[in-house]
Amino acid sequence: MKNYLMTIAAVVATASFTSCSNEVDMFEGISSGKATIDLNITNDNSMNTRAVGDVPDPSNWYITVGTNAQIQVSDLSSQKYNAGTYNITVSNYASEAAAIAANDAYYEGTNENEELKKGSNSVTVACGTAKNCRVKADLTNLVGFNQIADAKLTVSQASVSARELTTANTTGYFYAGTGKTISYTLSYTYTKADNSTVDKSASGSISNPSAATEYQVKVVTNSNGTITLTVTYDTEFTTVTAETITIDAATGEKSSN
Repeated sequence: MKNYLMTIAAVVATASFTSCSNEVDMFEGISSGKATIDLNITNDNSMNTRAVGDVPDPSNWYITVGTNAQIQVSDLSSQKYNAGTYNITVSNYASEAAAIAANDAYYEGTNENEELKKGSNSVTVACGTAKNCRVKADLTNLVGFNQIADAKLTVSQASVSARELTTANTTGYFYAGTGKTISYTLSYTYTKADNSTVDKSASGSISNPSAATEYQVKVVTNSNGTITLTVTYDTEFTTVTAETITIDAATGEKSSN
């Protein structure tokens, strides 16, 4: 697990994700008697280091100070606040729904009762691990099995558009939490001995998915035409089997063997 410290230099739009300190006083106008914020964000990036794609630039993160409107961190240098106590929230997307729509991890952290004094205030907000979870499909074992073609794993969750996971597009992000059941269906085309084809499918679900957790749905088959779907989950680099479903490739029927 890696821990990243991000210093947001609001006047530099391309602030490094791995910056550790900010030695430049970016703010002027202190004589106005207002408070300004020199923002640092820390987050435990353990899930996203194995994600597809890069973490958004920190300057494009969002911040809400007290009851003020949410703004992007890149606009923070122009903001001045009355001295006082505020709840300060930062996140890498405007909302978790926006992160999931973008098929990405969501990080959010809040400092309650943060005191801002006149002048420049150094504020560090710890976001911790991702608030959502992800499902990753491993269909590579089916590629060499000639009787099975067009395999895909369709993953869905209430209020989230269904995602079709294939060997080319393997990962989808979803909400975590009690009652946030994730359903998945493996579908494929099976070629029978007489060269006719039939479309088959097998389904399963993940109950109460945990935040910052990757659920891996691994699909394997053998020369006897048996397909096994195994769901494992990975949090602290430890993989534990959660569920195994075995089906007959030709019929799509579940088997107890």
